[in-house]
Amino acid sequence: MNKILKKNSSFTLIELLVVIVIIGILAGLVTIAATSFINNSHNARMVA
Repeated sequence: MNKILKKNSSFTLIELLVVIVIIGILAGLVTIAATSFINNSHNARMVA
């Protein structure tokens, strides 16, 4: 009886959770940066 070895190329749950957390952190940083940029542009417009 020959055993056929299959290469398991799927992601584990932990790997998927890590990727989701990293994407969430990056999205939060982008949101904070965009909010800061918008506030700075409003302040500059008020001064001008």
